[in-house]
Amino acid sequence: MRHYLISTIPLTRPPEGIPAHQLEVGELAEVLEGTDRGSILLRIYNGLVSLTDPQRIWTSHHSVDMLPRFRVKKLAIGTTVHLTIY
Repeated sequence: MRHYLISTIPLTRPPEGIPAHQLEVGELAEVLEGTDRGSILLRIYNGLVSLTDPQRIWTSHHSVDMLPRFRVKKLAIGTTVHLTIY
């Protein structure tokens, strides 16, 4: 008679959001983790720029795989973002 070992893996919720490098050009998103948590990002042609701190730019001239791996939550269509310059 055969014997089998059965194990279970607890159900875990998938992480919220998507990796930042999966944003499409022109999309806005909020960073969900890391030191930039809460920052608003804009996906540009060759990378990402933080609208919260525009000096924070992540670029990749060769591959989107070089962009940061932190998770972001896309802002809903119709969301208004006010940019105030000081």
